[in-house]
Amino acid sequence: MKKGRTAFFPAVCLLVCALLCGCGGGETQTGTDWVALAEAGRLHCALQERLRIDAELAFDPEKTSCEVCAARLRIFDAKQCRAVLMPEALATEQSYSGAGEPLSRNVTTDYYLMENEAGASLGVGGTMLHYERPAYDSLYYAFHPDVNSDLYNADRYSTDRDLAFQSRAAAFAEVKALLKKLNVSISDSYECYSLDKSTLTAEYRYIEMTQDDAHEKTHTFRDDEECYCFLLREVLGALPLTKYSYGNADSGTYVSGTQITVYYGKQGLLMLDISSPYEVTATESTETILSANEAIEKLNGKYKTMVLSRDTKVTKISLAYAAVLKNADANEYALVPAWVFELAQEREDHTERYAVLFHAVTGEELV
Repeated sequence: MKKGRTAFFPAVCLLVCALLCGCGGGETQTGTDWVALAEAGRLHCALQERLRIDAELAFDPEKTSCEVCAARLRIFDAKQCRAVLMPEALATEQSYSGAGEPLSRNVTTDYYLMENEAGASLGVGGTMLHYERPAYDSLYYAFHPDVNSDLYNADRYSTDRDLAFQSRAAAFAEVKALLKKLNVSISDSYECYSLDKSTLTAEYRYIEMTQDDAHEKTHTFRDDEECYCFLLREVLGALPLTKYSYGNADSGTYVSGTQITVYYGKQGLLMLDISSPYEVTATESTETILSANEAIEKLNGKYKTMVLSRDTKVTKISLAYAAVLKNADANEYALVPAWVFELAQEREDHTERYAVLFHAVTGEELV
């Protein structure tokens, strides 16, 4: 009896120690230096049984502090936008020549809509700007970069191919110069899809509805219809702004992420869409931020309180500014550094993609 108890006691101790260290069930130990495990800017490791990291690391690991800034949503100046994007439609502030006359103006939102003789259109309203040329129409039905759309097909296009009309780098330089004229600064790190004629033709989907029938139309793309699609990030000071929104509209806590999408081809700008850009009004303080390892610990802790029924993967880790609402009526925000984790969860018929953000100073999740 004593011999049995003697053998049992050390075994229990070993089991308890293993559980306390988090070594059971495929979990990593807390305090792990995950960033040190990265190779060529990517990190591969398991956090939990159904949670792993297979991610691009898009941040400076040496950064230990960051400015917190007072900011506001930027209101676009319609006259400036006309001068840059549609100069042929501009005559005087109240009167426009020929086909460039504004079609409508909603006084409550200061929304302007203009067209020119070539069929291009420009809409400017508050914090939103949208410009497009007729050449964009067919592209709209062939390329769908929204990862949460049922039509998503961006993974069928190359992200590292130069098209015949111009290199990606040269096109980006021209786009960056154009946006600078609109006082929009962008990060030199960008996401670019090469929309080649073969893939565009194969992916084109348009259902034409008539009074009696509906049928699918086809479109064969030409060489001069090839273009790049750039998904860009506004940059203010030391960090880019996150594209992810968070909060709840019903409770008045919703904050929009900043989105910049550009289609650029042989003809130049084909489509530009900007929503919710911010501008800094003052620098409030410089704060020490959580390290990447500490941020990963925060993410791991969040999911330890949940039961993951599906495999979930972190695909990108970045450091960006996120806007924190202070006074919506006065258009007052704070730009705070945030750790942004982009995740993908496999479903039966699709991959669900989303992001989790943590305030890089306080460590609180931004929800």
